[in-house]
Amino acid sequence: MYVEIHIQIGWIGFTWDTRLYLRECIVRKLNRHRQPENRLHYRSKYALAHAMLTELATMLPKGSQVVVLFDSWYSSAKLIKFCADKAGKLSAPSNTTGD
Repeated sequence: MYVEIHIQIGWIGFTWDTRLYLRECIVRKLNRHRQPENRLHYRSKYALAHAMLTELATMLPKGSQVVVLFDSWYSSAKLIKFCADKAGKLSAPSNTTGD
């Protein structure tokens, strides 16, 4: 699974950043045979998204309008609050699977 930031400016769109998300149990399993200095560090989806959005914010011109779009299955209250405080505009598509 990936956490991704996609930027859309008018009709031009591109992926700005993508980071691999590994569940904590997978990170532990992968680290079993690694030397301590080569071990992977677990990062939650929130931590990945927060870091990516924070880095992006430093590169945007002041006053830029930012819309954060979440997948319908993901709703982290911490991330939503962070985005609302920083960007001010959030969007989450409705669940189209009928669930």
